[in-house]
Amino acid sequence: MGVNGSLLVVGAKGYVGAAVIAEASRRGLTIAGTSSLGGSGLLPLNLAHAEKFDYQAVSKDCTVVLTAAVSSPDHCSNNYDNAYAINVTGTTHFIEQALTRGAHIIFLSSDAVYGEAPFPVGEDAPCRPVGAYAEMKLEVERRFRGDPSFKVARLSYVFSRQDKFTRYLLDCAVNGSTAEIFHPFARNVIYRGDVVDGLLALQAGWEATELDVVNFGGSHSVSRLDIARTIKRLVAPQLDIREMSPGPDFFKDRPREIQLVSTRLESLLGRPLRSIDQAIQLDFNIGDR
Repeated sequence: MGVNGSLLVVGAKGYVGAAVIAEASRRGLTIAGTSSLGGSGLLPLNLAHAEKFDYQAVSKDCTVVLTAAVSSPDHCSNNYDNAYAINVTGTTHFIEQALTRGAHIIFLSSDAVYGEAPFPVGEDAPCRPVGAYAEMKLEVERRFRGDPSFKVARLSYVFSRQDKFTRYLLDCAVNGSTAEIFHPFARNVIYRGDVVDGLLALQAGWEATELDVVNFGGSHSVSRLDIARTIKRLVAPQLDIREMSPGPDFFKDRPREIQLVSTRLESLLGRPLRSIDQAIQLDFNIGDR
């Protein structure tokens, strides 16, 4: 059964994919999703074996939001063949098959394709990827760039109370343990709600916009230490923080700082991006909105 004229989220159980599904459902959109095992109403799609997917589920004018990937930089480096089979070989096969069937693709990429950037980098900045994960993302981008049915969303660090680092901070606060924070380590953090709204705006305005790449990053560089201190100030005053210096191997596969900015995202959203303070207030239902 096809999902003609609707939204198909690949990686519907993931951190971003689940949020897209939830918001699209709230808006009354026709949606479908995939997970590696299927079940719970989701279509089974294992990108390591993308040739086994039932591509009749993808039909003309369906918009695919491709969120699934092996996203750990360390895993991509240490288990390169496995990660490449999913992030490049399987992903490329899936995109090719979906495009052949007339679908639109929004491919979630990474700010890491720009490499070390302690200065603002917009959509037109040159790409100098750091680490295997970034190289894989850029390889897929370059394979399909120029196809009018393919768009790229390059994501910075996506914040919400459910992200892995914030859950770590909250667990430390609850358990009375000290949160050890790597510093320096900074990104232009973006709120997950802004990412979801931006992706759905791309889907809704496909024919009205000629954008092929959009950077999904906040307006300011925010370190992990900044996030921890803001969580402590606004949410968990009992949180104990200890600044740590990462070892040199930590930055072998990830840049210290990437100031990802966009000349396009706020126009796409039709509103300003949320700051880290505003994002925390929204996600934790505190303070003025």
